[in-house]
Amino acid sequence: MTRLPAKWNVNVDARHVAKIANSLYLQRSMKLLVLLTLLQRVVIYDLSQDWKTMESGTFVDYHKNSSAEAVYFTLDTYRFRGYDLEVEGARDFSVWVNGKLIQQSDGRTLRFDIDSLTKIYKAPMTIGLYARKGLARANTAVVTFSSQRAEEVEKLRQKNHLRDFSVLGVFILSLGFLMMLRFNRRLLFDYFDFTKLFSLQERDESLIAGRITSRFSMLIYVYLSAWCGFLFLVTFQHVEENWIILSDFTVGSVANGFLKWGELTLAVGLFLFIKVSIVLALSIVFRLREGGSIQVLNYFRLISFLLMVLSIVLVFYFVLGTKSPQYYQGLITLTAWIMAGWGILIFFKLLNKSPYPVFHLFSYLCASEFFPIIILFKSLFF
Repeated sequence: MTRLPAKWNVNVDARHVAKIANSLYLQRSMKLLVLLTLLQRVVIYDLSQDWKTMESGTFVDYHKNSSAEAVYFTLDTYRFRGYDLEVEGARDFSVWVNGKLIQQSDGRTLRFDIDSLTKIYKAPMTIGLYARKGLARANTAVVTFSSQRAEEVEKLRQKNHLRDFSVLGVFILSLGFLMMLRFNRRLLFDYFDFTKLFSLQERDESLIAGRITSRFSMLIYVYLSAWCGFLFLVTFQHVEENWIILSDFTVGSVANGFLKWGELTLAVGLFLFIKVSIVLALSIVFRLREGGSIQVLNYFRLISFLLMVLSIVLVFYFVLGTKSPQYYQGLITLTAWIMAGWGILIFFKLLNKSPYPVFHLFSYLCASEFFPIIILFKSLFF
């Protein structure tokens, strides 16, 4: 077999490599062209509105006509996880994070991956910009590259975070229920016995009512508080922002979702603790100790019933893709009215237990049930 000259072989190889390189360059150029065609720069949030300057040792709002050479702002790394920090200036400037210089620029646009910054610097992250000739023509923003608008990108991201958080939350609640089921099945089912909730004849309730302050009952109260906080948090993501303080519970990430869940669980648990304490204290004052225990037991049965109903409704909402805030606000309204009906139900349940006149029982329920219900309606609807 005839061998080719070595020099000719080298030339052939060089031309072959050049051809491959040109082909790869063409492919990369085509991919970049397609990427730029499909994706666009989307501004998620304009950080310039959060700029602060230092005057006399305190931070004050920055004004565009200010001659300040340095500005500062706080970057919410949880809210803007997965996005880029973009810094643009027409003059030389430097970027600082938590008092440390990270990059200098001669006026070109700089972009930083927020997730990468989070791994290096601790939160809360304070960003500082310094320009010797002023920052009047500088801009800072949280950006991403997407084919969708900023509102759609943010909603899609929040939806994914909410979905992941919801799946983990359901798994945790299911695991907690199974653990309690193995520990004390009978007492657990007594709190989920809805037939006794709507029955006006109290039978064999003295033993169960006497255990409302047991360790396992306390565990059930914590579980119901967590379940209630979880459903509230999911509902709050779909209602309008003018509902009291609901806008404070927006899920920005999975970790942030668990943080908000913990806050709501603590708030619900504190409310239930105050509620139970008031009922038991008033039952002693009005000499209705057995009635107070039965009232607490059935109150938690009511909460269990409400949680079951709301869970089923929310599952159907998600399956059907319900997006209207009115539907989720309707759940809050329904819950409030059921709580209002509870006051009437417990009145008839305790009527057979009270040896005192009806007015005495009515006075007791006014203090322990009716007044809190009126406050609830006043807060939500008036």
